[in-house]
Amino acid sequence: MICAESSMPEDEYVEKFDNITLNYLRRTFERTQNFDKTPEWVVQKYNAGHFRRIKSRDIPTAIKLKDGGIIGYRVPAHLVMSDLSHVTPLEEWASHSQHKPPRAKDTSRGVHCVRRYASWIKYRRNSEVGFSSEYTKDGEISANFMEASQLLWKRAAECFPKHHHPRIIKELKGYTLDVNHRPLSGPWMGCAVNVAVDNKPVETTPHRELMGFSEGMSCLCPFGEFRAGGLVLWELKAVHEILRMDKGKTFLRQTP
Repeated sequence: MICAESSMPEDEYVEKFDNITLNYLRRTFERTQNFDKTPEWVVQKYNAGHFRRIKSRDIPTAIKLKDGGIIGYRVPAHLVMSDLSHVTPLEEWASHSQHKPPRAKDTSRGVHCVRRYASWIKYRRNSEVGFSSEYTKDGEISANFMEASQLLWKRAAECFPKHHHPRIIKELKGYTLDVNHRPLSGPWMGCAVNVAVDNKPVETTPHRELMGFSEGMSCLCPFGEFRAGGLVLWELKAVHEILRMDKGKTFLRQTP
């Protein structure tokens, strides 16, 4: 998350993929939210450790495709906030609240505990403008999380002032958000919090973030105690490494 007004670092690493284009990804996957039919040969290649590894670096990393499209951009934590104050409150929230949220497993993503805190969800079954059920049910827990995450969302809003208004709001199709249903997460109406339980790592099944807003972006920010992990980019047959030192780093990805 680097504002256009701020000085961009001279050092930037570009991870180039010359065998696929952003245009192809959009044409092929723009209407497919989740997928459970990953070709077996792709799964075998991943299990054999033959996916391309994108190393963790202390400088911004852009993932650029053959047509010049950027599908992802990783920003080191110290460039979000030099003192990591955007992630410290989140770790404190996790320490105090990790055993309190209901263990509602998301079967489509394989996560043992995921909480969706949002003031409006585009793809809910009815057309009512309202808070997500998890946000309402969790009460003080969700309120405390949103308070703890405000600095992260503030930085996001500073860097992407046009991501939400007016282009995104027009997708409400005639609905007007009142003051109670303003965005909870800066440029986004809300967020999903994956919580580790019973010492089980947070590991999702393959999915795509397409049902929020078309041609928008999503943001990942790891926090808490972990040793290592990876963001698997299945269409690129690559894994973006996430190490212990990567907490607070952000990964912005194009949708789709």
